[in-house]
Amino acid sequence: MVSKEQTRRISEAMAILAELAVSLGITNIKDLPACWEYDIDEHWFVAVNANTTVKKTIKGVEVMPYHCYVEFNGWPAAIFNAFGGEFCAGSLANENTFIEAIQKRLDNTLKGANQ
Repeated sequence: MVSKEQTRRISEAMAILAELAVSLGITNIKDLPACWEYDIDEHWFVAVNANTTVKKTIKGVEVMPYHCYVEFNGWPAAIFNAFGGEFCAGSLANENTFIEAIQKRLDNTLKGANQ
C-alpha cells in the first residue's frame, strides 16, 4: 500500500538537481561517505546528503539526512528536501534563480555530451 507521504510530488528543485546529477554520471549518492558537493556555477554551490545520518560538508556545515544545503556567493541560501524547504528570497538568489542555474548547467552538460 502506498502511503500519503509517498504520493506527494517531488519539489522542482530536487527533481532538476537529480536530473543534473544523472547527466553528470553521479549515481548512488546514498553510498557516499559524505555529502555530494557540486559548484553549479560561479554563484551557486549545493551539498546533497542522501545518507540516513547528518553529514558535514567540506566547509563544516551539517546537512540533515535526505536534505540539500545551498549557498549563493558563499552565503547560506537554502535547505530543502524532496518535498520542500526554505530558500532565500532575494532578487538574485531565490528558488527560481537556483532552478534556472541548474537548468543552464544541465543544458550545457547535455550539449557537451551530444557534440
